Amino acid sequence: MATEDRLVPPPEARIDDICARLVAVGLTPERADDGDHTQIEARVPSDFPAGSWRELLAVLETADRFGFADSTSRGRQLWAVVRTDPGAARHAASGTP
Repeated sequence: MATEDRLVPPPEARIDDICARLVAVGLTPERADDGDHTQIEARVPSDFPAGSWRELLAVLETADRFGFADSTSRGRQLWAVVRTDPGAARHAASGTP
């Protein structure tokens, strides 16, 4: 087993962990599987507790990519992407293209 494999949990475990941690901070994650990646989105209410932002950012940092949007039409929404293609996930973890 390569060192990278021990440092980064399998994609499905990371996806489950992200979803569970989002629920734990009071959000409702929506998961969409799309070929070589899974995208998780959640609306963030305007009254989201200030003390929960640090945990929310810690959750998002476990994804391969993440972002946050704030618009008048859709409100505040976060997204996180986890690559499910093992080769792509390994490269993302090691920082190689």
